[in-house]
Amino acid sequence: MSSGRTGKERRKTPRGACRLPCSVLRGRERLRARVLDVSEGGLCLLSPVWLKAKQQFEITIDVPGAGQSRVR
Repeated sequence: MSSGRTGKERRKTPRGACRLPCSVLRGRERLRARVLDVSEGGLCLLSPVWLKAKQQFEITIDVPGAGQSRVR
């Protein structure tokens, strides 16, 4: 069965690999997670729970030597 993809995923902006600890604030729930890569258009997050597409949440990323950065 073919998914229509050629094996290489096309991106509009390049992604930079990283392994940054972060926390996810989803409503009143705070989860520990890890950012695996980032780009101008988004990031890849490894989370202990499923986060639905289009669901709003806040991510606080612990950036070494630069403190914390928050994104929504």
